[in-house]
Amino acid sequence: KRWKEDLIRLGEMGRKNFQRVESQQQLDNDKGLYRIEGTPACTKSKKYVIERMKEIGLKVQIDRVGNIFARKDGTKTDKGSVMSGSHLDSVLNGGMFDGVLGVVSALEAVRRINDEGFENERPIEISVFMGEEGSAFKKVLLGSLVLVGKLDLAEALAMKDDNGISLKEALDTYGLRGDFEMNLNDVEYFIETHVEQGPLLDQEKISIGVVENITGMLWIHAFLAGEENHAGTTPMFTRRDPLIAAAEIVLLANKLAKKMAKRSGGNTVATVGQMVVDPGAPNIIPGRVRMG
Repeated sequence: KRWKEDLIRLGEMGRKNFQRVESQQQLDNDKGLYRIEGTPACTKSKKYVIERMKEIGLKVQIDRVGNIFARKDGTKTDKGSVMSGSHLDSVLNGGMFDGVLGVVSALEAVRRINDEGFENERPIEISVFMGEEGSAFKKVLLGSLVLVGKLDLAEALAMKDDNGISLKEALDTYGLRGDFEMNLNDVEYFIETHVEQGPLLDQEKISIGVVENITGMLWIHAFLAGEENHAGTTPMFTRRDPLIAAAEIVLLANKLAKKMAKRSGGNTVATVGQMVVDPGAPNIIPGRVRMG
């Protein structure tokens, strides 16, 4: 009951139109979450989770890039900890279980341990990673990259969202930047519960699966420049239309991904999910296209 209520409550945060979703039948693909990093909605979700963490006696600390950690000590001080968690930020029009399921499940696991009076030998760390989706500051796994030393802290804090607000400004505004430094050498195991983001388990009627590998991701942002002109009077053979080139890139990416997946028997995918056409009028040949 607690676990489900946490999922429902967090699922209310970040919707453009308030909606309490209590069953699958109420899910609506057009009414997803906009819980973007550095916004009031995302902040509300984090503070909700922090309150739940403190309620069960966990020591909550925030690092310099906004990652949140909550610790339950173990009975053996010489054993490495077990870390579990995920993220709370969403993609645009995101699903209510993405990331949240991992955070809430870790929280409920510790509650059950407390309820049953179990004395855990290893310390338990619940983690909430900042900016996993890259929706606001245009870099995925932002908090995680800083945590593992793959991205400089100063560079991360200087990144800006579409409104020109830096990550540092956003974190400071909402009181979500601390000075804690997590030592990953103390972490022995990490486990994350995650909603299936594909159709396979659902189609096979399998309730749970174990991940055997993880997707290697590459983001490419392209800018195509052509020649803007009048659509009604510019002959086809003189046009330099960047949208035509962009369309060919989309088709090529799709073709190559299918070819690679067939050849290797793997799950290679390619997606073009963003295309901004400028000036964006039906009677003007585009001059510029941004895609990614």
